[in-house]
This record gives sequence, structure tokens and C-alpha cells, in this order.
Amino acid sequence: MTDIKELESLLSAKMPIVAVESHEEQKVLLMLERFSTLNARTLFVWSITRGLRRHPTCETTFNTQAIEEALRHVESSPQNAIYLFLDAHSFFGEPVVIRTIKDIAQKAEYSHRMLVFLSAKLEVPDAIVRITARFKPSLPDTAAIQKTVHQKAARYRET
Repeated sequence: MTDIKELESLLSAKMPIVAVESHEEQKVLLMLERFSTLNARTLFVWSITRGLRRHPTCETTFNTQAIEEALRHVESSPQNAIYLFLDAHSFFGEPVVIRTIKDIAQKAEYSHRMLVFLSAKLEVPDAIVRITARFKPSLPDTAAIQKTVHQKAARYRET
């Protein structure tokens, strides 16, 4: 199963939380963009440096730079959106963060909000492991790497 199809099946299954372990933020973001577009869902992206923003417009949600505030916004929002949290793993040791994540997940069957956590290394806390689907995109094979190198070399020669 290709990465996009595997991720889409997890998202379509309406898992309240998806943990994605990858160094390739842009690849995962593109897959989530595709899924949200095809399923008429809004995509929001959170980072500690920018807060919660609607993607791709980059319209920032007021006062959501702290993860606790971003999660509270998600919990109170009427939007059945997909919320991508970048590098949020460092906050998984905070009881308020875990409790708010659990509260959002428990309402998922009614609200269909989805939390996606993306980090290069991601340990899912025991408190949410049973309600979390895991996804790890595959690495490109040799042919894909060679194709990319040839494309980059061709572009470099053109300049």
C-alpha cells in the first residue's frame, strides 16, 4: 500500500489521533492537504513558533502559540477539521496537554476532529496509545533517489 493510501485509510477510519513519525514534514503535509481537499475538510497546522494556522492561507488563530491554548481552541471549535501539530512530542509529559488531547479524542465520534502529531521521533504516551493510530512513511527506494538526483542535476545544469 502506498504511503498516501495508508495515511488516507487511517484518516478515513476516523481515528481521533494519528501519530506520524517522519523527518519529511513537507511530504506528510502534502498528503494531509490532499486528503483534506478531497474530503472537504479544513487543515490547520500548529507549531510552537507560529501557533495554529489555517493551511494553506496561513491565517493565524489568535493566542494559540502555546500548545495548551491551541488544544483548547481545537476542543471548543465547531470545525470538523484536521489539526496537524508539528514537534508537539516535547509537551507529552504535561498532564494538562494529555488530558486535553484525551478530551478532544473522546468527542471524536460526534465532532470528527482529528489530531495529527508529526515528529521525527515520536513516543505516544500510555494514556493515549489505545486511541492513536501510528503511521511511518516509507523511505524512497534506490530508483526514486536516483530519479530525484537526476532531476536536481538537470535543473542545476539549466541554470
